Amino acid sequence: MEGFKGVVMLYHSPIDKICAKVVPERHLGHLLPVGEYYGNPVCSVQQMLEWEEQGLFPIDIGDEKYNRGSAGSATEMVMNILKLVPSVAEKKLIEILRRNNKTGYLKSFHFSVSWLIRELYELDGYDQTEIIERAGRVVHAFLAVEDMAEAATEVDSATDTEPLRVMRDITKNCNDAPFTVGRFLRDLERLGHPVDEIRKECEWWFGGFSDVKTVLEKAQDEYAAMPKTRFPAGNFRATFVTTNNYFVSKVAARDPETDILLVRRSTGHTAFLPRELDISDLAREIKALEPDDRWYHHQGPGQLINGGKVYGGAEYEAAKPTALSNEKLTELLQRFPPQKRMVARQPSQSSRRFYRR
Repeated sequence: MEGFKGVVMLYHSPIDKICAKVVPERHLGHLLPVGEYYGNPVCSVQQMLEWEEQGLFPIDIGDEKYNRGSAGSATEMVMNILKLVPSVAEKKLIEILRRNNKTGYLKSFHFSVSWLIRELYELDGYDQTEIIERAGRVVHAFLAVEDMAEAATEVDSATDTEPLRVMRDITKNCNDAPFTVGRFLRDLERLGHPVDEIRKECEWWFGGFSDVKTVLEKAQDEYAAMPKTRFPAGNFRATFVTTNNYFVSKVAARDPETDILLVRRSTGHTAFLPRELDISDLAREIKALEPDDRWYHHQGPGQLINGGKVYGGAEYEAAKPTALSNEKLTELLQRFPPQKRMVARQPSQSSRRFYRR
């Protein structure tokens, strides 16, 4: 690892991949800058060799992807590749991320940083490098406190100031859950950071939540005014919309009159976003019609996405848009409708607050 000068990360990396950057930083004793953002989780051997020559370590790309091996997260995969001996905190982190990759539970917490970073990537005015660096500081602080033999349990009088008392009150429902603003505040205090630094770090995240709330409110108005095609899909209600706006698509997927959303971008990239429905039959049929890996059946939330694991995520531009017309996609959804309701995943506390009017 000593020969690496930086890392290669996928565009819009989630919390697991940020943790995968943080852990080797802890073992090296210095930060690893992002030398390149890559738009595809698949890459050639030649590309990997070029990165190695440049001193760049790829995180969860190509043969290094964790779901190709026995690891439960990108972080665990990186530790295995680099043969890093995990600390107590890092062992706990591996279990947290393994569980999160199966359930998404980290996004359910009040003021969840894991939830917010995905939204901030889509906002104008936010730089993904800054988002990753700030989220990295959240992870570093969490691990540092977890590795402390005797972490302080009482607030230091030096940090017991009015601004931080107000922040503690605002974040009390975080209940010290990992990678929340409330836990970050507590960790920085226990690590002895100056009050002004703690305030500024937390205020940046509060500002992010406020900005997302504003954009979602505008997206709700835009969705209400836009044309929609509503049609039955078996026993369920389907809605088709065309939009390039990530936030409008999120609002549309939560329309109380919609059980499954069919959304298409101007590029042709398309997704079926159901609300706790099983669309396995539809997924099999569409993947048989277009078997070149342009469709991904994300079985956790039950989504069928043309362009990657996350609708609008990093892999979109790398995947071919579907050649199926709007009419054909609608016909397929009607021929292969959802068959049953899935066990509902716990919605995010953060998103639940923001989608209410």
